[in-house]
Amino acid sequence: MARLSPKPRREVERLLRHFGFVFVRHGKEDVWGRASDGRTVIVPRHRAGSEQIPVGTLKSILFQAGISREEAIRFWKG
Repeated sequence: MARLSPKPRREVERLLRHFGFVFVRHGKEDVWGRASDGRTVIVPRHRAGSEQIPVGTLKSILFQAGISREEAIRFWKG
């Protein structure tokens, strides 16, 4: 089984758009939502200049979005 690795925030946002999420608002975290099922996903904005989303945070984002790890890996592999 393939493993998740840290991803740039832009790639995470691209994944969310692919699965029907739209950007809702900025703040310390970006909020994304999907009207079809009312899900809300929080994507942190790191101030330290690191645009990489760590694996643990990525797993949390996938859980909030209802996206399986396998679906995400398939999406990123193309």
